[in-house]
Amino acid sequence: MKVLLASLFVAAAAGTVSAQAFFESGAAGTFSTADWATDRYAPAGWTGGATDPLGGASLRISVSNADRRDLRPGAFNSAFYDTQGRQRASAIAGTWEVGGEIFIPASWLQPGTLRRSDLWARDNNPDEGSSRYLIAGFINNDPADGFNPLAGGFSPRFRVWNSTVGWTNLSVAVRTDQYNSLRIVNTGTSHEYYINGALVASNSGASYSQIGFSDLRTTWVQAFNFGNASNAASLPDSGYDVHWRNVYAIPAPGAMGLLGVMGLAAARRRR
Repeated sequence: MKVLLASLFVAAAAGTVSAQAFFESGAAGTFSTADWATDRYAPAGWTGGATDPLGGASLRISVSNADRRDLRPGAFNSAFYDTQGRQRASAIAGTWEVGGEIFIPASWLQPGTLRRSDLWARDNNPDEGSSRYLIAGFINNDPADGFNPLAGGFSPRFRVWNSTVGWTNLSVAVRTDQYNSLRIVNTGTSHEYYINGALVASNSGASYSQIGFSDLRTTWVQAFNFGNASNAASLPDSGYDVHWRNVYAIPAPGAMGLLGVMGLAAARRRR
């Protein structure tokens, strides 16, 4: 059975994966920093093959209070560097899909915490001002008082971003103490966002990539450090860990076939 599954995976990968497509399961040896370069500011920890809260393998991203805004070196103590993660080149032409699974602890839905982690993608427009960034992620702050862990509008939620609209908060159930799947799909005429398999947002027209620049260029996995001088009293420790697994960038629609093989293999391992 193991040989059969391995053969199926190789066949699926050979049929769907271009040179810079990838599938990172979270197991030891994946999420290598040789493949994933620092974006903005390096997170305190980036550990492939970590043990997740369910006892499985994951990428663990660690945010540290020592890297909060007011404690970072002078060149990095602006809000831009509150985003702390890594990126991977993902040159995929035509239609494409990026996805991943994030573990959401029940504690992240309790007031007094500030947590955020996202999956990002960017098209291949060489003009940064005209490029399209696509983001799907989780955040739990008060939208009107984002750095106050005790704010009355504490709101755990998924949300998505595109470069012409900005953030859209979603009324989608957050599954706690388990993984939640995020997907961003370029159909060729629109960008579609999926949370736990459900289509939750789509952008097309002026929000879609400019003509000739809809290919995928880069994929990111990000976390966020909420600590700064103004909230040091209410948030004395801005550190936390976030777990990701099964992060990929792949031509669409072949992604779902590849993921089916992966899911079958994972189910076999669990049994």
